Amino acid sequence: MVRGRDDQFLPTTPDFLIAVICFAILLTGLYIGTHGNLLLCIIMYWMINAAQQVGKNMFPTITAEGPYYKTVELIVLIIITVMVIASVIRTSLNAQHVVGPPHSP
Repeated sequence: MVRGRDDQFLPTTPDFLIAVICFAILLTGLYIGTHGNLLLCIIMYWMINAAQQVGKNMFPTITAEGPYYKTVELIVLIIITVMVIASVIRTSLNAQHVVGPPHSP
């Protein structure tokens, strides 16, 4: 980790790259899952940015120092991303395996 202003750790290039890829996959999964609703993607992006400030204000004594904090943060982000990918794939496979015409009442 690299120290920045105010003694806060700045993400290294691999950490940042992994986080950007995971957030891109999450936003893509939301876009596909909502059939192209861009407004929900914009709201999720705003919530990701707002959550960082809310977390800092809610828990001011917790600092993001040390290698374990960033490691746990990345592992949780990767797990969430894998779960979203699995959900999107499962949903798309279920939609493709529909056989026959839709039932009419």
